[in-house]
Amino acid sequence: PLSAVQGLARGTVVLALGYPVEAMAGRPPGALRAQPGQVLRAMLSVHDPEAGRAESFVLRDRTQRELPATWEDGLRFFGAAREDRMRWLLEIDVPAAAGTSGGPVLDGDGNVVGVIHAGDRRRGFSGAITPKDLRDFLGRAGVLPRFRPAHVATPADWRRVEAAAARGVFRILC
Repeated sequence: PLSAVQGLARGTVVLALGYPVEAMAGRPPGALRAQPGQVLRAMLSVHDPEAGRAESFVLRDRTQRELPATWEDGLRFFGAAREDRMRWLLEIDVPAAAGTSGGPVLDGDGNVVGVIHAGDRRRGFSGAITPKDLRDFLGRAGVLPRFRPAHVATPADWRRVEAAAARGVFRILC
């Protein structure tokens, strides 16, 4: 099910699943890998799929304290000509590797709260499509997802979440 939340707060613990094409965390190449992490921030990003890159920025004041960015800040940084490729992403502290894009990001109840979009394994983070953009995308595709409100038990049973999700996450090669 898709989470009914509108956004995720910093520090929210999530589980990212994917099929990295190289061996990671003691698992062979192409094996399903689940890794917990936390939401670090919402950020504006421009994805350039032809080049296989994503560019993002973090807004800071003169003392280098992080400030929340607005859409207008993104337009000033990326330029109006790139607005059609500008999207909000969730930055999570889970390193992405080739093959993890398209994998779900889950909350403690196993609800989908995002989809891995891009990342930087060396810096140890991934960008995930936000719940709102995911709902909008599915709506445009004519898909009516099953929603479930957030009701995370404390502490979350991440092994149960991984086992349940693994039954519905498949590796697709293209």
